[in-house]
Amino acid sequence: APAFADVTSEQVWQSWVDYYSSAGYQIKEGKREQAGDTLTITDVTVSTEDGDPATTGQMTLTVPQITMTETGDGKVRTVYADQMTGSFSGTDSDARDFSANFTVDVAGNAMVTSGAAEDMTHELDYPVMDIALTTMKSDGKEQPLPIRVSLKNSTGKMHNVAGATAKYDYDFKSERLTFSGDVVTDENDGKVKFDGDMAGLEMVGQMSLPSGQDMAGDMNAALKAGLIANGTVKFGATAAMFDFAAEPVDGQAQTAAGKYDAKGFDLTFAMSQDGLGYQGNSDAAAFELTTSDVPFPIKYAAESASFDIQLPVMKADAAQPFKFAYSLGGLTLGD
Repeated sequence: APAFADVTSEQVWQSWVDYYSSAGYQIKEGKREQAGDTLTITDVTVSTEDGDPATTGQMTLTVPQITMTETGDGKVRTVYADQMTGSFSGTDSDARDFSANFTVDVAGNAMVTSGAAEDMTHELDYPVMDIALTTMKSDGKEQPLPIRVSLKNSTGKMHNVAGATAKYDYDFKSERLTFSGDVVTDENDGKVKFDGDMAGLEMVGQMSLPSGQDMAGDMNAALKAGLIANGTVKFGATAAMFDFAAEPVDGQAQTAAGKYDAKGFDLTFAMSQDGLGYQGNSDAAAFELTTSDVPFPIKYAAESASFDIQLPVMKADAAQPFKFAYSLGGLTLGD
C-alpha cells in the first residue's frame, strides 16, 4: 500500500534554498526560530552573485519574515510578509552607475507544500502582487521613476524532484496584469507616460538541472552536463498606450503618442546543448502612432503574425542548423 508522505517546514525551506542557489542567487537568513509546528525566518535576503556591474548588474530582495507552518496532514503552509523591498544597480551603456529601489506587495499570499523531501509539490495563491518603483539614481543624480506592475489573482503549481538530475515543472496563471509609468527620459526634460492592461497571463514549463551545476555562474558547463529547459508564455487580450513630450529642439516641440491593441500572443522557448529556440504567434493586432517627426499618422494592423528562431549554443567543428522565419497575415496599412 502507498505510504503517506510528509514534508517538514525545514525540508521545504531547504528545497527553496537549493533551487535559488542553483539559479545563481545567494540566500542569507537573519534569524531562525522554531515554535511548535511553526518555523519563522526573519530578515531573509536573496541576491545575485557578485559579478561585473557593467554586464550583469546587482539585485537584492529583502523579505522581513517567512512563516512556515506544518498543518498536521503532512503539508506545510508558507506565508511571506505582506511587503518585500529590493534594489538593483549596474552600469548603463554610457558607463554611468545607476541604482533604484522597489517594493513588492503580496498581501494575502499563501503557498501549500505537499509530498516528500525528495518530491515536493508547491501550490501557491497570490490574490495580488504589486511591484512598484519610485526613484532612480543615475550618475549621482536622483530622479523620479514611478513605474508599477500589478498581477491579480495569481495561482500556480511547482513540482520538483531531487536527484542526480533535479527536475522542475511549473504552471502559473494570473487573471489580469496591468502596468503604468510616468518617466523622465533625458536631459531635455522629456517625459513619457504609459499604461497597459492584459487580460490573462499563463506560464508553463519544465527544467532538468544536473546536480552541482550553477546556471548563472557557468551556463556553458551546465548545458554540457545536461541542462534542459523549455516553456510557454501566453498573453490574453492586451491594450496599451503611451504619450511622450519634451522641450522644443530648434523651436519645434517634440511629441509622440501611440496605442496598441491585440487579441493575444504566445511565446515558446527551448534550450539545451542541442540549441536555443524561440517561437511566437500573435492573433490580430493594431498599432497607431502620431509624432512630431512625421507629418502624418502611422497606422497598421495584422490578422496574425509569427516568428521562429533556432540557433546553436555550443562550439562545434561541423556546421550546425540555424533558422529564422517570420510571417505576417492580413496586413493592412493606414492611408
